[in-house]
This record gives sequence, C-alpha cells and structure tokens, in this order.
Amino acid sequence: MTSSFLKSPQGNRLAYHKLEGKGPTIVFFPGYMSNMHGSKAIALGAWAAEKGRSCLRFDYSGCGESEGLFIDGTLENWFNDSLSVIDQITEGPLVLVGSSMGGWLMLLVALARKKRIAGLVGLAAAPDFTEWGFKDEEKNIIQKQGKLVLPIEGSSDEAIVTKGFWESGQKHLLLEKSISVSCPVRLLQGQKDQEVPWQRVLMLAEKLYSDDVQITLIKDADHHLSRPSDIKLVINILTEMLASF
Repeated sequence: MTSSFLKSPQGNRLAYHKLEGKGPTIVFFPGYMSNMHGSKAIALGAWAAEKGRSCLRFDYSGCGESEGLFIDGTLENWFNDSLSVIDQITEGPLVLVGSSMGGWLMLLVALARKKRIAGLVGLAAAPDFTEWGFKDEEKNIIQKQGKLVLPIEGSSDEAIVTKGFWESGQKHLLLEKSISVSCPVRLLQGQKDQEVPWQRVLMLAEKLYSDDVQITLIKDADHHLSRPSDIKLVINILTEMLASF
C-alpha cells in the first residue's frame, strides 16, 4: 500500500495508511524510534483489512516516512502530529492502540478527544517514562550534555533521548493524578519486559478513572510483544472490544 501524506502543525509531511471499513477506526500509535511498518502495526492493519475494519497507521514527524529529523522530535510535537492525523483523516468513534511510548500518546489523545474514544488498548504502555525510566545520573547527562545515548534491548542500534524530548515529557506527566478516561481499557504487559517493569501496568490501571479496565500479564513476554502469540492476544482483545460495533 502506498503511503498518503498530510501537513503537520510544524509543516512536516506526515505519512499515513488509512483503511476504510466498518465500526470505530482503530488507530495505532508506534513506540519510541518505531513507525507504522513495525510488526504489530502491520499485523493489525492486515487483520483490519481481512475483517473490513477501519484502521489508521501513521508515522510521527522525523520517523518512518514522515518528514523531519528524529533528533528534533518531542512528545509535544508527536502529540500534535497524532491529533492532526486523527482530526483530518478520521470521523466518528476511535479505538486507540498504543505501544510503549505510543501508550502515553494514546492516553494524551484520549484526554484531548474524550467524546470520540470507544476503547483503549495499551501494549507495554509507558506513560511518564521520562520520570521513572531514567536513573538520576542519566537525567543529569541529559541536562548537561543535551542528550543521552542508550542501547536498545535486542538490537545493535542505539536510542537517543534529547533534552527537548525529556523536558517535553515532563510537561505531560499523567500518573500524578487520576486519568479521566471512562471507556473500556485493556492493558497487555510482558513480565520479562526490561524497559517497562510489569508493576507499572498496575500503577497505570489504578490511575484510570474507568472501572472497565482489564490487565493481561504474559509471563514470558518481553517489551516488544511482537511474537505471533502476543499479536494473537492483541487481535483477540480488539475482536472482543469491537464485537458490539
């Protein structure tokens, strides 16, 4: 499928794939340094196409096929990118699926577009990770040197976290108070996750206002949740959530 493009608030061309179909539009939010061509995003898009479901995948500015430099990316910019794509490309109810950092953006979008949200699915969701995900010495490096370079689990690549991104994250912390979403929420978390400790999902669930919150812990799963068995669980969750639509 050839990507389509639209303009972001910052003037970058944002790449997206939109499938027309029935029911709420499923919107996938990639994680940090990921994009709409990751294994989970592709699998969800293929499932949506098979079932005739509406689905939107997109790349944040500086990621994947979208314009811009990754080094210039901030949580605020990517939040605005997300709202721009959703507001311009979709209508009606939405089911948001967020992976890792995408789970943070998913929650921010849900708070900004409450009336449109039919459900949320968090995959190793990592809200507030700029607060709890770094050691004090790492935060000091970010402040003094302007960036931090970290190894990526299971990869030879490195992750770069800039001062701009970190400061932007600190302005959008969610877990200090109740998160006022009232829709169904499903949270999937691996207990072998080295990036997001599985206990974090319990803290997130406690902060959600909704009473319809379910947690699925997978004892042998890591942060990626990209094995066929993991993706099958995600699809089962979506199938159940969308059954009434």
